[in-house]
This record gives sequence, structure tokens and C-alpha cells, in this order.
Amino acid sequence: INGSTTQNNRLTNQININYHTTHWNFYNYLTADQTLHRIDANPITNIYQRLPEIDFTAYYPHALGSLFFNLDGQFVNFNYHSAFTPYSTDKPIGQRFHIRPTIGKRFANAKGFIPPSISLDTTAYQAELATTGNNPRPQFDHSHTLLITNINSGLYLQKKLTINHKPYWQTLEPRLQYTYIPYEKQNQFPNFDTQLDPFSFASLFDVNQYDGYDRIQNTNQISLGITSRLLSGDDATQKLEADLGLGYYFTPRKVCLNNNNCAEQTNHVSPLVAQLSYNFNKRLSITGSTAWDFSHHFINN
Repeated sequence: INGSTTQNNRLTNQININYHTTHWNFYNYLTADQTLHRIDANPITNIYQRLPEIDFTAYYPHALGSLFFNLDGQFVNFNYHSAFTPYSTDKPIGQRFHIRPTIGKRFANAKGFIPPSISLDTTAYQAELATTGNNPRPQFDHSHTLLITNINSGLYLQKKLTINHKPYWQTLEPRLQYTYIPYEKQNQFPNFDTQLDPFSFASLFDVNQYDGYDRIQNTNQISLGITSRLLSGDDATQKLEADLGLGYYFTPRKVCLNNNNCAEQTNHVSPLVAQLSYNFNKRLSITGSTAWDFSHHFINN
């Protein structure tokens, strides 16, 4: 049981029960938030309780020879109650089930990798949508399934260096990824917890640009990145890492979070992302990153 913690104006209580085997991992949560404010103050936006949330993953690296198999899944029951008037029904409630089996073939050695894979991404809802006033909530029992094609490749090159009479290894790791996800209109689906994170180097190689399972972005893109690390020649601990990358989109991305004002993203080139990390020692490190937007000619984040 996690100790209760206060974040801004809410008190979070959570119980975790986890179970692990050689190939399977199960994570079970019971999470509830109590809003904290004076009765005569402005109401706080209701916060979802996850009663329960069940996450599970499976990984078989040699399911059939060089074929590997992954499975990611989640079941969540989202609910909330208005503790103070005016009682609200402005958020959807209900259950969401997500599952994504992936199968691929591993081509890898000490110099590089190229594991093509296909995934079947399914999200199903048994929910009640938001409404206004005292109107009954519309029932929403629907699902959608999308086929994801992904080819991720990279090289690993290294050479020895001597800096201030100390031995180091420097790596050069170019990376190229192709991802295709067909478009499916998702405006009608509820959004329980999905958001768009700031664009980063890791975002270039994420299958889905959204953090959450209520939306999955359509895309037909190539992502290109390069990483260089400076490793200690004595114990191989990392001292410095530099990352640079961008993506190219062949088709507009049409899926968005806002159901009422959904505009296509027609830019073909992603922001150019640069990131630098330095480890002073085993306990202290510093990281900085920036993303330059080619379309609007300003810093994205």
C-alpha cells in the first residue's frame, strides 16, 4: 500500500499488487483521489478513480526460432463522483479494455538490428458518455482494431579514445524506423486519460504519438535518428550521450484529442530534436533537450 500523497489539491490513495514470471508481468492497481477544497470555494474538476486497473505484458523472445512475440494489455474501470454541488456528469465513465499482440522477426548481431513487426491494436469500451444537466448518459459499447506495421533498424559502431590519459569508448548509433498505421475516425470515442506529450527524441520512435489508449494516431512515416555515447573504458559506465533526430510524414495525421475542433496535421517534417545528457558521477546527471519546428520556425519545446 502506497502512503497517501497530496498533489496540488487532491489526496491520492493507491494499492498495488504485482506478479512476475519469466515471460509475464501483471500489475494491479486500486487508485482513488479525494479532492481538497473548502465547501464555499470553486469546485475542483472531478478526478477519475481507477477501481481497478489491471496491466499485463508478455514477452517471448524466441517464440518460434527467430520470431518473437509481445503482448501488452490493460483493463481499467474509470469512475468518479461529485463530492460537492453542483454535481456534474461532464466526463465519461465506464470500462476500457486494450490489447496489442505483436509478432516480429529478429535480425540482430553485435553491429546492428532490424526487427520488422506487425501488431494488432484493439481498444474496446463499455462506457457511458458525458452529458449536461440531468439528462441520462448515452451508452457507448464499441471497439476498434488497427493493424500496425513497424520496421525498426539500427547500427552500433564504436572506437577507442583517450581523454586526459583516461580510456574511453565512443559509439555512433544511427537509427531508422518506418511506421504505418491506417486512419480510423476516433472522435466518437471517449477520452479518459490520453494526452499528447511534448515532442522529444523518444517520440520519434514511439509507435503512437499519444500517451494513452483512447487515441491512436494514423501515420505513414520514417524516423531518422543518431546517438553517440561516451563510455568509460574501465567499467563501461556512460559519461555523455548526444541524440539528434527528425521524422518525415508521407500523409497528413488526422486523429486529435479535441473532438469538436479536429484539424489535420499537414506538415511533412517533424521538429528537429536535439538532446544532451551528462553524468557527473553515479548519482548526479543533467539532461537538456530542444525541438525546432520547421513548419512555424520556432522552438516547439
